[in-house]
Amino acid sequence: MRRCVIDDLGGLLVTQGNRNAPRRSVAQFGWLLGVPDHVRTGSYTHVKLVPGAAEEDTGGSNRGQNLFKRPASSGQYAFVTQVSLGRIGYNDISARYVVDPAERANRARAALQALYLTLAAPTGAQRNTQLPHLQGARGVVCLAFGSTPPVLFSPLQDDFVTQMGAIADAFGRAERGLALVEFGTVGELGQILKAATDWVGPVNG
Repeated sequence: MRRCVIDDLGGLLVTQGNRNAPRRSVAQFGWLLGVPDHVRTGSYTHVKLVPGAAEEDTGGSNRGQNLFKRPASSGQYAFVTQVSLGRIGYNDISARYVVDPAERANRARAALQALYLTLAAPTGAQRNTQLPHLQGARGVVCLAFGSTPPVLFSPLQDDFVTQMGAIADAFGRAERGLALVEFGTVGELGQILKAATDWVGPVNG
């Protein structure tokens, strides 16, 4: 945990000696789900044109002309995630921090920056022909400054922002250290997460 940021943030599982010693990931993600009635999927034909090739390549060499189909979806998608910054550098077994505060703060900033890049600049396979057309984002960030967990409610529901506010109020948001910050663009989300990195400072819990 002291030496490897990936193990600290992303979790790990050690099975040596017929024992399971898991470390739960600091970041947790829900499936990226299409909002019902707001997603369409189609299949598109692509051609790899090879000048002078009279026939399609059927020998598997990938040197001739090829026809292939790729599915593509377009629409609105719902996404939920939770990042437990207070667990960075924390040994769940000994119940104490084993990484110094300055390094925990650096790791927390890196985690939030990686989260924002995941949403604002997605990468992955087949981006040469299927780079996503990101048109916007709206939602709410719940910040939890105490022991009460952050509020989560699925954006598959149209009124998810109102529902999150109602849940936070039921917890007693002010007394429990909960804050909700809405965003209506990808840029606004970036500003919220950037501000959160400034709030992190030397993480104490």
